[in-house]
Amino acid sequence: SVGTSGKSEDYKDLFPDRAATLAVNADIYEEGIDATYNALKVAKHPRLQIVAPVSPSRMEYDYHKKPDAMLDAIKNAITHAKSLCDEVEFIANDATRADNAFLKTVLKEAILAGANVVSISDTAGVMLPEEMYRFIEDITKDVPALLSDEIVFGVSCSDEIHIADASALSAIRA
Repeated sequence: SVGTSGKSEDYKDLFPDRAATLAVNADIYEEGIDATYNALKVAKHPRLQIVAPVSPSRMEYDYHKKPDAMLDAIKNAITHAKSLCDEVEFIANDATRADNAFLKTVLKEAILAGANVVSISDTAGVMLPEEMYRFIEDITKDVPALLSDEIVFGVSCSDEIHIADASALSAIRA
């Protein structure tokens, strides 16, 4: 969270000599990205995070968008964020419930649009460890850029059924 004023000057002295990256979620709309960047830009290592749902139910419920419209919104958001900030992360929210072909297309397009950090989120937290292993193995086979030196690839596991640690380890193993 940025704070109530939203002015980047309010935060410039928080971590003056830290090498840490300050990553902040931004909206998929330009106004939200701009507001987030204006508060974030004084950080030594800023990262804009574009978080967007990729499952049919979350795309429809959260943004009232069909897959093609969501894909365009994601590409536009990342392109705009990249014009402001060198480090842009795309977080595929609810990825484990997405259509697999659509998810792979979104990940490829996010990278082409400029995302240099890509994270897949098991938002629902219902994927079992072996399923997570196969899921990540399949995605990285078809989107090999995720394993390149130019991309930082991450996986987020919700702990709804208390197996997030095991699922995360399975993702790493894949």
